[in-house]
Amino acid sequence: MKKTVVLLNRQGGAASRDPDIGATVAAALERAGVAADVELIDGGECAVRCRAAAKRGDHMIIVGGGDGTISAAAAELADAGTRLGILPLGTLNHFAKDLNLPISIDDAVGVIATGETRCVDVGEVNGHIFINNSSIGIYPYLVLDRERKQRRQGLSKWPAMAAAGSERLLIFQSRPLRILTEAGSR
Repeated sequence: MKKTVVLLNRQGGAASRDPDIGATVAAALERAGVAADVELIDGGECAVRCRAAAKRGDHMIIVGGGDGTISAAAAELADAGTRLGILPLGTLNHFAKDLNLPISIDDAVGVIATGETRCVDVGEVNGHIFINNSSIGIYPYLVLDRERKQRRQGLSKWPAMAAAGSERLLIFQSRPLRILTEAGSR
């Protein structure tokens, strides 16, 4: 029997705080009867690995991380026959909560093990597929600044966001926005 690939973003909320996250997830999957190969990856690898799984024709790939990681995986699998199992291991897990998925590892694995599937809507902005949300305005800049502060200054997520916000608010300039929809311009 082919094992299901499980990708855990080592930089995501729960995974970054738990050095044993791989073993914890592997044990939960084994208890639920899911044969799996668990791998810790950097967040940037998720899209590439999911694209490869879809090309191989994998039936399912399980991804653990936050909203960004899950969105990257969903974007690659949106038109593929590969199902996405979600392990909400991020800081906020908005997408998993919107789907009423359990946040605990054992309970999330239990949902995956049932094989239940749901179709969800995806959006597209400038050729990029997304789920959950797409941001414009100051927020994307805050996230970029936060990530730089995390890397360069070793700050954790929330202190880095506070520092980025206080700096960005001083220099941000608003710009006009035009949104085109199938119904026309707004």
